[in-house]
This record gives sequence, C-alpha cells and structure tokens, in this order.
Amino acid sequence: MVSLLEDALGEVHRGELDPRAASAMASLAGALVRTITAGELEERLRALEDRGAGQKKGWNYYIFWYIWTRWRLDSVTYRRPSPSSVTDTGPQK
Repeated sequence: MVSLLEDALGEVHRGELDPRAASAMASLAGALVRTITAGELEERLRALEDRGAGQKKGWNYYIFWYIWTRWRLDSVTYRRPSPSSVTDTGPQK
C-alpha cells in the first residue's frame, strides 16, 4: 500500500495523475489503515481478556470481599426501629 501511494505521489508530481484521484486514494488508504488497526487492537484485547479469565483472584478482591461482608453483617445486625414500632407519647406536660 505504501508503495502504491508513493507511486501515486510521483505520478501527481509528473502530471500523470489527477491530484483529486490521488487524494481519493489517500483517503481510502487511511480508512483501510484505521480498519486494520481496529481489528488488531480487538484481537489483542480479546487475547488479554482470555488470559485474564483463567487467573486467580488478586488480593484486592479478597480485601473488598472481607470489607463488604463485614458491612453487610453490621447492617443486618443493626436495624433502625421501624416507625410502627415506635410509640408516640405526644408532647410532654
């Protein structure tokens, strides 16, 4: 592709190719490069995801789990009284 664009540049310089045609070629080449790059990045990301799927959980997962379970236990054992269980004695006289 690079050699094709180099040839087109030379042809434009020599007057053998219309500059608009060379511009269209460059635009299409840019789109092709972006498409190829996106495909390569997608393959690399998929490989990283596949590699990470089989790994053991890190220490930060276990710390998070411990803190979350302590919080859940604390929130279950301490409950605010519901409004129906609180008796309103009215204003004190």
